[in-house]
Amino acid sequence: TGLPYLILPVQADALVRTAITGRLLEQQLASLGAKFTLVLDVAARELRTWDNLGLVEDVATGSAAGPAAAYLVAHGLADPAAVLVLAQGRFASRASSIQVRCNTLGQWLVRGQVWPVAQGVLDPRIVHGLQRGER
Repeated sequence: TGLPYLILPVQADALVRTAITGRLLEQQLASLGAKFTLVLDVAARELRTWDNLGLVEDVATGSAAGPAAAYLVAHGLADPAAVLVLAQGRFASRASSIQVRCNTLGQWLVRGQVWPVAQGVLDPRIVHGLQRGER
């Protein structure tokens, strides 16, 4: 359901105190088959994620929302037929809301509101050239 996250469920009062402080996190995560950490307040359905150095907190992580929703459903903490609303970004002063639902094929669909910061047009000639090794 997205990228391989280590999901750490916590109680509400612990979410505010959560931080990544270790420098060997990527090695430790790899030993568990994960690449990233997701801290989840199960009751409030709020999550926090950072880069693996703990320097930048993400405010809306779609790749983490799917695994968080799947975790809640797998542990009987959410209705698999309902749209799950997950909160993120509050501690970075950019609160966001991510909606996740499971379709009839068992696929997790993630959506949310984002603020556009750039736009562009992809030139297929360049893409095909890159695929052929041209620069």
